[in-house]
Amino acid sequence: MPAGSLVLRCKAATVALAFPAFAIMLGMPGQVRAGCAPPPIVLSPGTAQSKSQQGAAMPQGLEAPVEHSGPGQKLVGLWEDSYTDTNGNPINFYQFELYHDDQTELEVDQSPILTGNVCLGTWKKLQGGSTYGLVHPYFFFQDVNTNGEGSENTEGQWDGNSGFYACTITVAKDGNSFQSKCHAKTVVGADPFSSSATVLGEGDFGIQGKRIGLDQTLLP
Repeated sequence: MPAGSLVLRCKAATVALAFPAFAIMLGMPGQVRAGCAPPPIVLSPGTAQSKSQQGAAMPQGLEAPVEHSGPGQKLVGLWEDSYTDTNGNPINFYQFELYHDDQTELEVDQSPILTGNVCLGTWKKLQGGSTYGLVHPYFFFQDVNTNGEGSENTEGQWDGNSGFYACTITVAKDGNSFQSKCHAKTVVGADPFSSSATVLGEGDFGIQGKRIGLDQTLLP
């Protein structure tokens, strides 16, 4: 199967299944489907000129103790996110995302459970104001009913591919919203950060977040 076909089938379909009109606009087949919380975008086939893995390396642990208060911790908390294209236009795909003060991240999105809708990531504060970096890996899983992979007997099993997206996040001054610029890559194998992995595709997108706080008027 050509790499481009695999990318379209495995990677771009989160929106295509739930929002057929968007799939038609992108020229995507209606049955394509994404894996464990990858971004709902069309990735271009991998080439020898793909962005270096070093440019999106996973942070290697904490460089210093994490403060539990102050402007450096504006990212910590619960967020409601919406995905966008590179121009900031919403594409009607959403997730809830939790940033912990130990520099880990948890996300649950609208993907069908069998293809994976919960993923983890790691973040750190970057130099300069309220800017942060996030690296978010994921696996792909078989589900014959949504991505056409495997059979009823192999639903929910790993399909042999993985990926990640890396984001630069800018939090607003009031700490209640953020804007992200993100880059995603899909590879063959279990290690999406391997410099020797075959790249199936990559692409760019955005994420907009708004903080979820405790509204006491909702309490009984």
